[in-house]
Amino acid sequence: MGAHDDDGNPLAEILASLRVSATRLSLCEFRAPWGLEVPPFASAFVYVMLEGKCLFTGEGIAPRWLQSGDVLLLTRPLKHATCSQDGVQLTPLAQIWEKRGYPIWAQDRRGDRIVHVALGEGAELTRMAGMPLQVAPGWGEVFMEGLPPVISIPSKTAHIAVWLQAFVATLNEERPSAGYVPSILRLAEIIFISAIAVHLDEEREVQGWRRALLDPALSRAIGAIQRDPARRWTVEELAGVAHMSRSTFALRFRTVAGVSPYVFLMELRLRLAADLLLTTNRSSKEIGRSLGYTSPSVFGAAFKAQFGMSPRRFQAQMALSRPKR
Repeated sequence: MGAHDDDGNPLAEILASLRVSATRLSLCEFRAPWGLEVPPFASAFVYVMLEGKCLFTGEGIAPRWLQSGDVLLLTRPLKHATCSQDGVQLTPLAQIWEKRGYPIWAQDRRGDRIVHVALGEGAELTRMAGMPLQVAPGWGEVFMEGLPPVISIPSKTAHIAVWLQAFVATLNEERPSAGYVPSILRLAEIIFISAIAVHLDEEREVQGWRRALLDPALSRAIGAIQRDPARRWTVEELAGVAHMSRSTFALRFRTVAGVSPYVFLMELRLRLAADLLLTTNRSSKEIGRSLGYTSPSVFGAAFKAQFGMSPRRFQAQMALSRPKR
């Protein structure tokens, strides 16, 4: 079963819970020779190559060439650079921020969340869109921690091509509507999540308990836990869902996932609690009870141990940091 198959697939459910918010769109026009150094300022990043090619380098990452139509994701903050060729002088992004003057920097007439960046004066043109994203705390964020820091998806990949076409078409609108900026940023978010799904289908490079989602037997047990996280699951019951003996299931789960089924259940409950605190108006007491905690104090202590703050403070702090549309 692929990452896109939604029916009963816990991996699809986790991808659906992954909430990312594109905060800005940078439309870049670079003419060789050029090089741009980007600090690790965003929790995630997506590049869409619109024309030409470039070399991507990052700390601890093997260099890779990108060409028109390619998509590249950063799944965590990462200092990196894009350039026309190896060894070219890099212009720090911070320097561009400080100058903010055309031809290096210009605001777009369509909205203050779109900017233009230009470097170089040669004939060979590279155009790309770069979008920093914020990732909301929750189960999806934890899943991303097991992904490689950089994911590149080649041009014409079927599942993502339709979203790229919509992105480019919206980008090229001659008379943008009032919803132009929200639409282009939302498409960037869709491309980001779709690219992760493509990566999981094709590469299957994922670490920790996330590997269990790609195991047909273990994913059945994880799906059962996700559908009823408040239930007092026993290893025997989960083994039955996976169609395995208790001992075989327990060993396989720990071997593949790196944690016991009990530890997985406890962490899942807390991440679901974080999601509910962010997306609903329910009280922490009600949320804790719905996830199987016997008292508010027990829930509060477990939540603080996981996130470093009480549920109420977490909810207030995340509301303040949430990007505005």
